[in-house]
Amino acid sequence: MSQINLAAEIISGQVIYVPKKGEKIPEQFCNSVSNSSSTNTNASQAQIDINTADLSALQTINGIGEKKAEEIVKYREEHGKFKSIDDLKNISGFGDKTVEKLNDYVFIK
Repeated sequence: MSQINLAAEIISGQVIYVPKKGEKIPEQFCNSVSNSSSTNTNASQAQIDINTADLSALQTINGIGEKKAEEIVKYREEHGKFKSIDDLKNISGFGDKTVEKLNDYVFIK
């Protein structure tokens, strides 16, 4: 069990091999064990729809804390759905650089 990251997020189509006690892990599964942290990193950075995300989902975005998440929700409630990611620039604290950094983490549906 020490070789399994129990907190890792599972991605659709991902294969997880759990060896029997004392069993040597087959070679084909060795890479997936050693790469589990990089897979988890990519999974945790999945894009989030800023038009539907709640506070807790918004706070999982790299660079968005509680205050900015609250501002996104407040803006959405007052102005309706975002039409583009650049609309974030209308919120205090979201400049060009911040919005550019968020492009990899958010989308609009």
